[in-house]
Amino acid sequence: MEFRERQEREPKAFSHYEMLERVGERILGKVYKGWHKANGLIVALQETQVLQCFSREVEMLMALVHPNVMQLIEYFMHGLHLVLVLEYLPMNL
Repeated sequence: MEFRERQEREPKAFSHYEMLERVGERILGKVYKGWHKANGLIVALQETQVLQCFSREVEMLMALVHPNVMQLIEYFMHGLHLVLVLEYLPMNL
């Protein structure tokens, strides 16, 4: 298991992404297939109503690199919702 070096990240916004389709719903929120408008990366966007108290855990997940763990690319707040930008896997678990 590897950890990436923590980098200062500029918060992103939905304006950087286009939501293509809703692909599911999980306990923590809805999941959408989307793409980053600047670099074309296909991602999964998970919108959740979890409070910001999870920010430390989210930062730790962003640093985690493992082939059996879906990559957390970034996160940002959208109103009262926390949005997770995840590696897109074209399958349903």
